[in-house]
Amino acid sequence: MNTRVANAEAYIYAAIKKVDRDSFTVNEIASIVVGEFLVKKNAGNARNFVYHQFQKMIKKGLLVRKKMKSINQFEYTLTKQFFNIVSEMRRSSSLLKFESESLNNELKTNVTDEILKKSYAIKLNRHRIRYETELAHVIGEKEAFDEIITDFPEHKLEFTTISDELNKQVFRLMGKINAIGRIKSQISEVVYKENAAIR
Repeated sequence: MNTRVANAEAYIYAAIKKVDRDSFTVNEIASIVVGEFLVKKNAGNARNFVYHQFQKMIKKGLLVRKKMKSINQFEYTLTKQFFNIVSEMRRSSSLLKFESESLNNELKTNVTDEILKKSYAIKLNRHRIRYETELAHVIGEKEAFDEIITDFPEHKLEFTTISDELNKQVFRLMGKINAIGRIKSQISEVVYKENAAIR
């Protein structure tokens, strides 16, 4: 999977999803970016990276900034426009859930522990690689549109609409990749419990 820093918005959206709150600070998101995604080598670079991405999101109407009273920091809050994008993405969640459950049930039909491990590892990797490849393509396409916007300001509205649609595709693909991880964890836990019961 392409993990270049140029995939900026994908990392920011993933960090926002992980923090699981409507409001957060640059430091909170930066700690996820540098600690879990390893996008930047140190906290200072990560904060600068997150700050610049937040400014872009503010211009798009996805975030609002408010100074915090207790400390000398700004708090950023997700807007209605941001949640509208997310809600549209969630319309496909029932299909994603069905795909996840179907894959889970298919994997659980294996007869022995060894067969089960090999089967689900191969299938999960196949799905994960496909989703990660699609995600890299979508992010690359989005980068191209974002670069073109600056060269053709008279078409900014059209290109921004396309860019927003690509953002939604990024959300959906990241959700599918996360689902693969959850399935893997769930099946591993089932295998562990079955082995413990046998012992």
